[in-house]
Amino acid sequence: MTLVKFSPFRKQGLDRVGVDPSFGSLWSEVNDLFNHFQTGVSSSSQAMGFVPAIDVKETPKALLLHAELPGLSEQDVDVSIHEGVLTLKGEKKSENKKEDENHYYVERSFGSFSRSFTLPTEVNEDEVEAVFSKGVLTVTLPKSKEAKTQKKITIKAQ
Repeated sequence: MTLVKFSPFRKQGLDRVGVDPSFGSLWSEVNDLFNHFQTGVSSSSQAMGFVPAIDVKETPKALLLHAELPGLSEQDVDVSIHEGVLTLKGEKKSENKKEDENHYYVERSFGSFSRSFTLPTEVNEDEVEAVFSKGVLTVTLPKSKEAKTQKKITIKAQ
């Protein structure tokens, strides 16, 4: 018996975009390369250890960072800020394997991580707050007064 990957878009040896499927691994490598430049982390490095998913957004008063850290507690994470760079460090420790257990799948990742972010605006470092709740770390970085003021510049026509 032979197993064949089902692809409803595959027709006459071409995939859904009309490209020979033998180029699939090349496409995958190119996508991984672009993914690395967009996120700073390639999928191959994600497979090697724990890399938390992070969102950073800006509000009128602050920058907010949300980091998904399932299985960790606030004691497992270190948050620091220095010269406009916010750094998260921590470690997700693996469970001790017992001799009478056999694993069929191991999809969770473990290990140390360090993520640093250059902040896009000046923040008041003395008022930064970090809250850990339900596996999500939220770091609130209030904007400094200099960063809050925005001056509209009039464009003159000549």
